[in-house]
Amino acid sequence: MIEIWTDIYIARGARHIKTKELRKNINYTPLVFKKHQIDSLQFSESNLYYTSKIDDYEKMFLEVEKRLKEKQEIYNPKSDIDSIIEDAKEIHRKDLK
Repeated sequence: MIEIWTDIYIARGARHIKTKELRKNINYTPLVFKKHQIDSLQFSESNLYYTSKIDDYEKMFLEVEKRLKEKQEIYNPKSDIDSIIEDAKEIHRKDLK
């Protein structure tokens, strides 16, 4: 489920990105189901199961969040300027304390 949810979040985010043909609002979720060889009913039933185990569900989404952040770092690495700005903000926050 972690891999499926990670892919679903990516698919949902990609929905608003224009393709090479300048199309957007494309629903990529069916491609996620196809990739993982499930259908929407199987996904819904599995999701319902995990919602009944809220501690496991929370842990699952913490892992999904971690994986999304890792992918974001790979595909959108910070530039040197971004790092300098973040360091300056951190120094400023410490000075305010």
